[in-house]
Amino acid sequence: MIASIAGYALGGGLELAEACDLRLAPTSAKVGQPEILLGIIPGAGGTQRSPRVSVGRGRCEEFVWSGR
Repeated sequence: MIASIAGYALGGGLELAEACDLRLAPTSAKVGQPEILLGIIPGAGGTQRSPRVSVGRGRCEEFVWSGR
C-alpha cells in the first residue's frame, strides 16, 4: 500500500499512513498526533509504529512528551 500525504495527516490519518508500506509527502505536509495535547494516548498504535517507520525513537519521544 502507498500513502500520499498532500496536506495534513493528524491523529488517525497519520496512523493510517504509517500502516502503509510506502509514504510519499512533500516538505509542506504536516503530520502529528494532536490528541497528545489533550492527554490522550494515540489509540491505533501511533506511539509504537512511529519510532519504527517514520522518525526514530528519540524524535518520536520528543513529539509525545512535548505535543509538537
